[in-house]
Amino acid sequence: MTIGPTQASSSGIQVKDLSMVYGNDEKAVPVLQGADLKVQPGELICLLGPSGSGKSTLLHLIGGLLTPTRGEIRIGDIDITTFSDDEKTDFRRRNIGFVFQFFNLVSELTLRQNVALPLLMEGVKLRHTLERVDFWLERLHLTDRRHHALAELSGGQIQRVAIARALVANPQVILADEPTGNLDAAHARAIFELFRELCDEAGITTLIATHDTTASRIANRTLIVDNSKLCEVR
Repeated sequence: MTIGPTQASSSGIQVKDLSMVYGNDEKAVPVLQGADLKVQPGELICLLGPSGSGKSTLLHLIGGLLTPTRGEIRIGDIDITTFSDDEKTDFRRRNIGFVFQFFNLVSELTLRQNVALPLLMEGVKLRHTLERVDFWLERLHLTDRRHHALAELSGGQIQRVAIARALVANPQVILADEPTGNLDAAHARAIFELFRELCDEAGITTLIATHDTTASRIANRTLIVDNSKLCEVR
């Protein structure tokens, strides 16, 4: 099966002694403490844990959306903690696909325009952009809604739009924060299986933060994030 018009290259992830603390002195609140993680290229990792445990923070740190208090984050052989904000933005746009819990889509744009936006910002020719957009819309069963406004879509459809947008640029890494939170059990299972196929067939390294233990069954490994600590399920 062809994953997309072009294939992603693969990169592993290595995190060393990663910590994130908000505030300082007696008001300091540790969100993540001393996390160590090594993810092989093409591996799928499931991050489980209660709300507020630090799952989203870990994803946002790896994706360069937050700056850690301490520690090192390498994607491939690149330490992104040495980057400026502009360098992080550029690296993220070219290498990482985010699926956000609250979508982060543009309400004024149609479904198809939202998915096309990352490629248009990179200057990809319109014809190639539309080919890649339409591939993912078909794969995620959204073709018949491609010209609809977001307000005309269900919550589950909007979640799939967010996933298509993350995949359209063929990223090396996918970071998914509760990617099935608005889907029923059947559609959630299909999304998890899609992530599994992406890892196996295109070598895309994937981290999924979720409350849905279904993801554990398709993951290479499951990690627990709880009380700001990261540990692996044995």
